[in-house]
Amino acid sequence: MKSKAAIVHTALQPTWRSLLSQRIRWAAKTSAYKSFFGKAVGLTVLLMNFGLVVTFLGFASGFFPSNLLIIPFLLKFNIDFIMIFNGARFFGRENAMKNYFFSSLIYPFFSSYVAILSLFTGYHWKGRRFKK
Repeated sequence: MKSKAAIVHTALQPTWRSLLSQRIRWAAKTSAYKSFFGKAVGLTVLLMNFGLVVTFLGFASGFFPSNLLIIPFLLKFNIDFIMIFNGARFFGRENAMKNYFFSSLIYPFFSSYVAILSLFTGYHWKGRRFKK
């Protein structure tokens, strides 16, 4: 639903640790999704990000040529840019796009790390610890 009346605000996390815990909590909820489409999109995003990480590591260690990294990265970069820019425009936050390039380099590593941790670890939320 794309409606200004349906906007939900989430507080920024003050530390990397709390951000990581928040994202692990969100990732842990995905098993409860009922929508096949939602699960399929999530899995596609996860596989693309994880694939970029693996490809980067393969490139950095000399196993993969640079075009095997550059082509998927540019594809993801452009698709994500269009979607995120449209969201930023909807929220009146176009100025946040100045960080997009740097974020697009870091996010595949961060999201892959969160996904792996969410499978094996718990998280903290509202002063409580939840275990896997």
